[in-house]
Amino acid sequence: MTENNNLKIKVFSGIGIILLLALIFTGPALASSNFLVIFMTDEDTVYLNKPVARYARVSEPEPPFKMGYIFAGWYEEPECIHRFDFNTRIPAKTTLYAKWIPATDYSNGMSDNYDELPTFKVPGFSLIAGIIAIAGMALILQKSRK
Repeated sequence: MTENNNLKIKVFSGIGIILLLALIFTGPALASSNFLVIFMTDEDTVYLNKPVARYARVSEPEPPFKMGYIFAGWYEEPECIHRFDFNTRIPAKTTLYAKWIPATDYSNGMSDNYDELPTFKVPGFSLIAGIIAIAGMALILQKSRK
């Protein structure tokens, strides 16, 4: 009977050690509910660190500024090949890189790739501009009939 009890103690002790080791090595990862998204403006310059809940989406920050360059979006690698989709859920620590296009490329007419130009969206601006244009046209037509 004592041999049977000793065997049970050894088995439970072994299981306890395995569980303890598993907790030590995976505990910090399980306890962390946030991941850091790092926005880099250059390979060695951090623009912003943004904590994001696990599997949440990160919001796009305000565009950075760099003298003599036009900001052309956030990319997944320093070479700026794959543009980051802000609808992507963040599964781990993520680093994003700013793409810069020399401003002279556009002012000298050297670039034909208008997809790279940054866009700024103002909600409702197109509707307001359209209403103002129609009202202005109506006013001009009304004055021209007199």
